[in-house]
Amino acid sequence: MSTFENLSFDQDYFISWHPSKYISDIRITDHERMDEAFSPNDNLTKIYSKQLHLTPLQLNDLEWIKYCLTQEERDELLDKAFVICAAFYPKTERSRNLIDYKETIIRHSGVNEYHAYIEKTKVIERK
Repeated sequence: MSTFENLSFDQDYFISWHPSKYISDIRITDHERMDEAFSPNDNLTKIYSKQLHLTPLQLNDLEWIKYCLTQEERDELLDKAFVICAAFYPKTERSRNLIDYKETIIRHSGVNEYHAYIEKTKVIERK
């Protein structure tokens, strides 16, 4: 999520992400960095007090917005922020246990794809 206008209050909870100009400069996994010292010059993430830029938003962040901000701050943040991309996992695709999960992996065709289109009040799903 990002904000299209500065916030009137300070925040230090959300990080902003600034992807590299070249995709090859972005590290693929944290595992690759285990032996490296942290470099403050990576410049991929920053915390801005008055704005958000490509900020990841998860359930715990929504709870923080709901329970830690005042009503005025919450309303302002929700009014000034917009979601760029969203993903969810349908409950129908959830594995019941580890054995079920492993069987699903074995049967998997190799294509990870799920589309959901929201039209008015109903969700149309397509696998």
